[in-house]
Amino acid sequence: MKIARWIVVITGLWLCMSCGESQEQDDPFYTETALEERGPHTVGFQRTTVSYTPPGADTARTLPVLVWYPGISTPDARRADFTLLGTVPIRKARAFKNLALDASKPRPLAVYSHGSGGEGVLAYPYAERLASRGWVVAAVDHVGNTTKDTLGSDGVHEMASSVYRPLDISTVIDAAENGFELEGFASEIDTERTFLFGHSFGGFTAMLIGGAGYDLEKAQARACDQGADAAPCTFLAQEAVQQAIARGFKDTRVQAIALQAPSMMGILKPEGVDVPTLLLTGDRDQTTTHQNASVPIWEGLDDPRDLWVRFADAGHFSFITVCDIFGAGAIAAFEPSAPEDGCGPTFLPPSDVATLNAWYLSVFAEYYIQGASAWAPFVRGEQQFRIQGDAEILFETH
Repeated sequence: MKIARWIVVITGLWLCMSCGESQEQDDPFYTETALEERGPHTVGFQRTTVSYTPPGADTARTLPVLVWYPGISTPDARRADFTLLGTVPIRKARAFKNLALDASKPRPLAVYSHGSGGEGVLAYPYAERLASRGWVVAAVDHVGNTTKDTLGSDGVHEMASSVYRPLDISTVIDAAENGFELEGFASEIDTERTFLFGHSFGGFTAMLIGGAGYDLEKAQARACDQGADAAPCTFLAQEAVQQAIARGFKDTRVQAIALQAPSMMGILKPEGVDVPTLLLTGDRDQTTTHQNASVPIWEGLDDPRDLWVRFADAGHFSFITVCDIFGAGAIAAFEPSAPEDGCGPTFLPPSDVATLNAWYLSVFAEYYIQGASAWAPFVRGEQQFRIQGDAEILFETH
């Protein structure tokens, strides 16, 4: 039964500055004011790769991984360059390449899973915020399901991606245990305190890692509707693939998850998720709709620690800043549905959605992974952050 549900209509971009006192009220790090700016750390950035051989494959799967982290600034530090599709610059990104890791204490890990046809770099506004507050953040490119892959000829069918993706995430966490083989990172990342968040197909991925079940029968019905010799059907018929699905994909190192406009693909059983879950959705989402995705997922979750934050005037692309990266004039060429699914003038500005998402991701992770009790009123749905314009935001808890 839902025990808390309310609507907030507000004006002016600001934080709820009179929302009461917390247990860390004497620590400025754990205040709403602190979230308006980045944390105390300069954000470092490096690239690496991880590899493993997935079930049903004969060759290794090698994945690019982007790593943001609390760095030690130097006078000659240089900004890292970020692009989407390898050519479109991401001008708002602010991280510095190849800084030394601030290893003054073990760092918790956050991992990002991008949506279908996305890239790990889309994590940047959230990764930079978390890294500035002391986290190591890794974003993987799910090879075969990235922007370049889906626009070219190297794409992997969705059933293979649905199995590979959670294995990609566990492989990234494995690599983090060894510091990604980056200088100065060994033994400095606490992978037993991992936070996982993802957009769309990445939300699907996070739920599997969090304990959701994979319905093989439904997946086969979907994969084999074009015949038993179709590639997705053949893939799911492999014994090694079926054994991997039967074992499940839960990774106990992940202690909390967040889902941004998540997909169920019609094959997910969210009832198995047993970690605190932050659900972030837009009521005007046309890709993973409110009725076909958000509501079934929420009704399948039953942990009292779960929180659902709904943006009435957000769409599917409101959560990944592609609207800002490409600009209003070019986004339709990249994704024709985007202007009507988050990038149009009647939607909440994606930069504002990103700001609110960054705040909620931070407080949810810090509360459930690091025990920051100051954030209790926000993760319990008793208080809320506020955003600009006549924005309608709804909150629910179980």
